[in-house]
Amino acid sequence: MARGSELGLSRQTRTILIWMCVLISVNQLGFGAIVPVIALYAEDFGVSQTAIGLTIAIYGLARFLINVPAGTLADRAGRRATLAIGGLTTVIGTVLCAVSPSYEVFLAARFIAGAGAAFVLTGGQIVLADIASPHNRGRVMSIYQGVFLFSVGAGAWPGGWLADRFSLATPFWANAVLAAAVTILAWFFVPETRGLRDASSKQAARTRSIPFGAQARLIAATPGFLLISIVSFAGFFARTGGLFNVIPLLAEEDIGLSPDQIGMGIGMISIVGLVLVYPSGALVDRFGRKAVIVPSMLFSGIAILGYGIADSFAAFLVSSAFWSAASGI
Repeated sequence: MARGSELGLSRQTRTILIWMCVLISVNQLGFGAIVPVIALYAEDFGVSQTAIGLTIAIYGLARFLINVPAGTLADRAGRRATLAIGGLTTVIGTVLCAVSPSYEVFLAARFIAGAGAAFVLTGGQIVLADIASPHNRGRVMSIYQGVFLFSVGAGAWPGGWLADRFSLATPFWANAVLAAAVTILAWFFVPETRGLRDASSKQAARTRSIPFGAQARLIAATPGFLLISIVSFAGFFARTGGLFNVIPLLAEEDIGLSPDQIGMGIGMISIVGLVLVYPSGALVDRFGRKAVIVPSMLFSGIAILGYGIADSFAAFLVSSAFWSAASGI
């Protein structure tokens, strides 16, 4: 991790960044543990491929619906409370996933888990916005994102191993334990940052006086925001629809890989991603966003194509390496 002096962070904000990295690492280790098995777990209920995909989609739907309420809660009740509520909600959702007696219960549990993720991830982004400034935002975000991506990948292999050695439900129990740890970290260790900007800038107060509807119209009228939203949609569509849903099924059914091997392949994402993510943030600060976003999307396309034509474990690993490069950039 870069030194606080290099980032222009005070001791207080550096401490906040460290605790947020710890929190998001624990959270994403748990999420990563279930990535190799979500589709396989849903398949065990004897449902169609469309129904399997719905278990991924409903998680994203929950995040979409809860993101704005989570932001509102963060402004009213504070960042710590939002993060803690997210961790507790994730515990409930993942425990229900682990004990689901039917596909319908599993689907509802996935929605609850997605709502928990929305509180945690939205709260985390707001904390970063509180402590970062224009001159160091790229590097601060890259450190956080690097920990985020590394943890998802690092959790995938243990998750696959647990599923292989015990049962497909075991990674969900592991996720629940880690989500409980997130709740504790959020409430007892992460400093509250609500009002942090107010102490150094009057602009925040003026921003809060603008109604939400007016803010939304202002953002929607900005071409750059709309375009980057499309890019983000494409990236997350490939990630959630492909990497979390179709690819594990293809790997098991067409290549014959075990959950352990699938987790190992997805776990590779953490290695290259961790190496590239901080240099990527420095490039963003120096050359701008577009110079980094375009190569990232190209690598993502190559990775998805590679997964589609992979016929061996080695080819699966090569595709994972391309995806990890795209994620890191």
